[in-house]
Amino acid sequence: MASLRFRAALLFCAVVQMGCRDKPTTGAIVVTIDGLPSGAPASVSVSGPNDFFQRLTATTTLENLAPGSYVLNIAAVRYANAMYTSTTTQEFHTVTAGGTEAATVPYALGSGSINIAVSGLPLDLRPTLFLTCAACGLSRVINASGAVNELPPGNYVLRADTLTSLDGDRFGAAIYQQSITVAASLTPVDANVSYALSSGTLEVTVNGLGVEGQSPAPVSVTGPGGFRRSLAVSTKLRGMEPGTYTISATTAGACPNVYRPDIPSQTAAVTVGATTPASVSFTQSQFLASNLNLRVDAAHLIQVVQDYAGATPMVAGKPALLRVFAIANQCNSAAPKVRVTLGGIPNARTIDLSPTESSVRTSPDQGVLVSSYNQMLSGAEVQPGLTIIAEIDPTNTVSEATETDNRLPATGVRAIDVRSVPQVGVRFVSVVVADNAGNVSDTRVDSLLAVSRRIHPISAYNADVRATPYTSSRAAFTSSGGSWAEVLSELNALRLADSTTTPTSRYYQGIVRVTYNSGVAGMAYIGGKAALSWDFLPTASDVVAHELGHNFGRFHAPCGVTSGVDQNYPTTGDYSGGYIGQYGIDLSTMSLKSPKFFTDVMGYCSRKWISDYTYFFMMRWLIDHPAQASVTSAAVQPSMLVWGRIVNGQPVLEPAFEIDARPELPRAAGPHRITAFDASGGEIVSLSFAGNRIADLPGDQQSFAFAIPMSMLRGRSLASLELTANGKTVTSVASGDVATDAQTVATRVGGRAMHLTWNASRFPAVMVRDPARGEILSFARGGDATIVTGDAPVELVYSNRIHSVRVRPQLR
Repeated sequence: MASLRFRAALLFCAVVQMGCRDKPTTGAIVVTIDGLPSGAPASVSVSGPNDFFQRLTATTTLENLAPGSYVLNIAAVRYANAMYTSTTTQEFHTVTAGGTEAATVPYALGSGSINIAVSGLPLDLRPTLFLTCAACGLSRVINASGAVNELPPGNYVLRADTLTSLDGDRFGAAIYQQSITVAASLTPVDANVSYALSSGTLEVTVNGLGVEGQSPAPVSVTGPGGFRRSLAVSTKLRGMEPGTYTISATTAGACPNVYRPDIPSQTAAVTVGATTPASVSFTQSQFLASNLNLRVDAAHLIQVVQDYAGATPMVAGKPALLRVFAIANQCNSAAPKVRVTLGGIPNARTIDLSPTESSVRTSPDQGVLVSSYNQMLSGAEVQPGLTIIAEIDPTNTVSEATETDNRLPATGVRAIDVRSVPQVGVRFVSVVVADNAGNVSDTRVDSLLAVSRRIHPISAYNADVRATPYTSSRAAFTSSGGSWAEVLSELNALRLADSTTTPTSRYYQGIVRVTYNSGVAGMAYIGGKAALSWDFLPTASDVVAHELGHNFGRFHAPCGVTSGVDQNYPTTGDYSGGYIGQYGIDLSTMSLKSPKFFTDVMGYCSRKWISDYTYFFMMRWLIDHPAQASVTSAAVQPSMLVWGRIVNGQPVLEPAFEIDARPELPRAAGPHRITAFDASGGEIVSLSFAGNRIADLPGDQQSFAFAIPMSMLRGRSLASLELTANGKTVTSVASGDVATDAQTVATRVGGRAMHLTWNASRFPAVMVRDPARGEILSFARGGDATIVTGDAPVELVYSNRIHSVRVRPQLR
């Protein structure tokens, strides 16, 4: 009996032990690598719970893995000048206790190659080829023959620019640009780039010119593509574009010995691969005093920039320098006076100008100030109706061969084009972004406007500083343009919202502080009234002048910039490359600006001034868009602020606000439309418009802001707003009852700022106002914002995208 009990106990024990055996707590993943050539290591990483991480280069079983979710990250493999990729770059697997997951990583050949053969270049000249694939986002510079490997499949463009050798010869490719299709393959695609000499040589021999006749260089060569070169000695010009060139020679030297060209002008045809000879011979002689003749060759006024003929208009009421260019037909020792008679204005007068040099020049030189007879005219004299008469040697103190051509004009008077240009009002605004405030004050305004006052065609700037900074909830500015367009849009809306105290004619110039020193420095609307600039002086003054230029209707000059370029900017002669093209002058320092040394302020290059082209069209824009034209005759009244952006064709509609403002509607119809609807879907009001373009960003960036008088709703209740642009439509409807509690918490920060939190799902944006001044402090977003407020109380205007409500918060 005891033995039976013992066996039963053993049996019970065994059953208990089997029932209590530990269950599995880990799992495994079998990762199979497929599709790689022998010897090529895979590039797979596995991460999972408990900070698990392991890199795999071949098929592997991962054991003792904690249950949970695991991620396989699959990277491309470079091997033997080829690229292998997987159809997926990431896989997710769930490991269970006691389970084994199977994961297969299918690699396949994912690249091709191009075998480039370059021929026809001399040994000392390396090719420079540009290989691009727009869809692949790939761009490479190729400097030698050979295979270009690891190329993603796609359509490629191979560009071969003209090259110049050390000795000046130019070589062009037979095919400037060719298309190449690359497939996933180990066999390269062949591409041949065959160069050949594409230029000729012009050898100019200069004979008989003494040393005293070599300055300034009396021989000039001009030809195709705006080519221009001055010579005084024999020169071999290589790398010349084929075509006909003109070789001109002028009389040179100093009294009494002069050098006259035997042939003043000749042409020479340059052909590819050939050397074309041309000879310029001078004969030394002496001038006879009895043959001397003097005349006034030109006379013009200059305030900022001017061509020799004087075609650039003057701004009324601003001082200008009168320059009279007198020339003689031969070298001389004459130093006559020039008499200028001003007419057509009150208090007209006659001025006798003394000579500035010991003799009258034989050719004019606009680039030397003393080469002309000069007189500063006051702003009171530079008025519409001004005329001039200029006469050299009016008392006949110099004996001349003829006295009949000393007057300009020969008869009558010469009218000076003087135009009345309105003053421009500018309000500088300190903009706070990511706790960085733009440094602007009354004492800095003169520095910020210094360049604008010197070069812009305006009668005067009326500038002030907004008493209260504006705080944006946007992220910090980036050097590539991040947040700039968004903050600019807010500044434009701010300008309208401030119209209770500031006319909407005033340009708003936001001043910002950035944390970088190279990159985007400013941004503005073309033809708009809002702009941004960083606050780093002295460059900030150049940036302000550039951005105001955009506001005055100008696109970019073609210098150092590819987006927003003015397609009508002159490209011939001295203008080529975005230079100012004509002589400028800074009257504050009486310093001339060379046409081929200074670049237009609307470009991105250094040494800035303004071209007569930009100056003229900026002036015309300011005259055609006088400040008072944008101020509606209506008084401040209940209005709806409707604003937004169009980014690369995609419309963005900001939350609307009900404000007191001077109404401002679209000035003209355009391709976009904003429409207001009532609850039944009936149209209340619809406005077409053209957005304000931004030139300083790639792509198509536009913005708009209107103050629509509530009276236009005709008493109907607004239910939705619709913005249509480029065939796309976005609609704003109420995000909730405007009377709903916003759950606001407002706390004072340091006595000069306020930290604000609210329910952003109900109210996506809050307008923060200074009720005493009527100024907007911020369009706050995101439900959490810190705003510079000063020590005054604030008013909050909550928007549910369609309607808004005003609240005076209790500050903690």
